[in-house]
Amino acid sequence: MPRTRVTAAPKEAGAIQTLLLLEEEPKLSGFLRRALRGYLLVHATTAEEALLAFSNHAHHIDLLIAKVALLKSSGIHVASLLRFAVGDLPIILMSAHPVSDWSDRDVSDLARLGTEAVEVLQKPFDADVILGVVQRLLAARRPKRHRSHSIVGARARGQVQGA
Repeated sequence: MPRTRVTAAPKEAGAIQTLLLLEEEPKLSGFLRRALRGYLLVHATTAEEALLAFSNHAHHIDLLIAKVALLKSSGIHVASLLRFAVGDLPIILMSAHPVSDWSDRDVSDLARLGTEAVEVLQKPFDADVILGVVQRLLAARRPKRHRSHSIVGARARGQVQGA
């Protein structure tokens, strides 16, 4: 059974924005939770968990932060599915490797995402860097509209590896 973890942020003035974090490594997840305090984090460790979390929280997800190289899938592939569901979803992709070292499929998926509201961060990075990118991408995002967030069809068609 997939599991996701929601880390509640302390309430501050205004609406709390929700970030979907797709990261397998507990150490990096902990670092990101500390760096992004003030946001509500929905944490998934697999592509399947991320898609389930998105289905459960779709109208509240404001940004995706995903590790590129996952054990059984690709964070970029998950990002592509979520971007299909929400065309203006800001995305941060994290990788220990430069884009030139990524698989052909990941490079192709990255190209399909386009450059608008997509940021690639090469690990390691400082807390100030991730926080700044999150703030910039969220500030640039258009106000939320009522959207359809169905990714069930993509899962049913087998477009998610490992899911």
